Amino acid sequence: MLVSPWGQVAVRLGIRGVHNVSNALAAATAALGLGISLEQVAVGLESAVTSPWRMDLQTMPSGALLLNDSYNAGPASMAAALRALSSLPGAGSGRRIAVLGLMAELGDSAPQEHQAVADLADQLQIQIIAVGTDLYGVPPLAGINEAEAALDSMSLTTGDAVLVKGSRVAGLERLAQLLL
Repeated sequence: MLVSPWGQVAVRLGIRGVHNVSNALAAATAALGLGISLEQVAVGLESAVTSPWRMDLQTMPSGALLLNDSYNAGPASMAAALRALSSLPGAGSGRRIAVLGLMAELGDSAPQEHQAVADLADQLQIQIIAVGTDLYGVPPLAGINEAEAALDSMSLTTGDAVLVKGSRVAGLERLAQLLL
């Protein structure tokens, strides 16, 4: 429900992730401030789309859900994506797996930031498959082909959900394409 001094209107946000609610509210505030009607704002929010490889939810041939957020990664977006994975409809009945690449450009804080992501995944009961980095505290796979083979060996099925996420240098969008 979007509530403003001009009234209220029900809105179903067109993009995934609870973290996008604050973005939508900021956009709505700006639009209303420019004189755009509440109804037009609601239509805009409902028809919003993300960039490619951003919170893109698809069903894999196995019936498992694939959340492709491979566009880029930093500590905040990793946490948001893990929370989105844990809250996917239907995902609660199966396994939740995060295939994670490096979060680049973190400097000296890289080990701590990657460990914080691993800790959150553990708290959310999400299994990590690390690709190309050992910073998550699990043995890393060398590349995309190994990650695809690891997922294939897990016999994913309806109810399972997989997140694919990493910085651009990880190239995990190629893995997401292979999984579909």
